[in-house]
Amino acid sequence: MKPQKTQRIQDGYQDSYLHCALCTFFPHLVVKNRTTFFCFLLIFCSFTATFALSPNDDQNFITSYPNYLAHGFKNILTDRTNQWILGGAALSTLLLHTYDDDVQEYASENGLMSESLSRFLDDYGGWRAYPVGLVVVGITSYLRSGKESVVSDMKYYVTAMGVTALITDFLKRSVGRERPNGRGTRSFPTGHTSGSFVLASVADELYGHKVGVPAYLLAGFVGLQRIHDNKHWLTDVIAGAALGTIIGRGFGKAYQKEVTNSRMTIHTKIGGDGIHLMLLLSI
Repeated sequence: MKPQKTQRIQDGYQDSYLHCALCTFFPHLVVKNRTTFFCFLLIFCSFTATFALSPNDDQNFITSYPNYLAHGFKNILTDRTNQWILGGAALSTLLLHTYDDDVQEYASENGLMSESLSRFLDDYGGWRAYPVGLVVVGITSYLRSGKESVVSDMKYYVTAMGVTALITDFLKRSVGRERPNGRGTRSFPTGHTSGSFVLASVADELYGHKVGVPAYLLAGFVGLQRIHDNKHWLTDVIAGAALGTIIGRGFGKAYQKEVTNSRMTIHTKIGGDGIHLMLLLSI
């Protein structure tokens, strides 16, 4: 492979956390951050651990997962708040598209942040946050409620992250928008931003606004960093933020339903005076 072509491929995948998977299978394509191999490895191991920890009925875990996916995808599109977010992002993208050049010119001339902060946000949105989040979710879930909580929390985290990565990559390939710096045609939407916002959505669902709000703010700064670094347009950032948010919220609904169902137990008792039903809810 020619050096120029290799560089174009690296630039095209560098901003998407999907390159952690590509690093595993095509190490000659992505060589800058070889440690991202462990990001993909952790995600794979998390699915293995989730399956292994699934209580009593492993077959039920396998057969129920398609329904979990279907419920998540349905809520991505039917949840009222998600519809407002998606509609607002679509409208903003259309209206602000003509200002992309002006925003990029301002960012290039004045800068939006210090270079040290830019490097930190680049690493955070590129790959560092995701394996760390995986470990944090696993440990906190186990300490909170044992292995049953780990199963539901890890499944939520990994599914939301994986779906966001796949849809982001699909849109990048389909749209083929050129980056502001001219390196590659995978600009729309930004993977750093979609990944950071889905992580914030998951954090908000699992740990509440005290963790979720700072995570959303940090994700917003990741979006600004992509403009500052001349890797993405303003509308790329808007699309990435909306995409990550609605996917995290959509699968959050599926997560809530699963957790609620796991806490409810119905006992029946047949006696001389009829059939008695007792609903137990674990809280």
